[in-house]
Amino acid sequence: MESLEKISHGLGITLDELFRYIDPMDHKDDIAHIVELLSTRTEVDRKMALTLLLSVFNWEENKYQP
Repeated sequence: MESLEKISHGLGITLDELFRYIDPMDHKDDIAHIVELLSTRTEVDRKMALTLLLSVFNWEENKYQP
């Protein structure tokens, strides 16, 4: 367990994050695809993608407001 904690600390993630997607998947769903794309990007790129995604959701919520 100590080694896994060292690995997760070295990666800058929690143990939960380390094992979150460990189950093999027969096919990739949209969430898995997004996670895969983001995992190869820099922290700056991930923050930019999150900002963009939140903007899209905010726009979508507000487009039906009178």
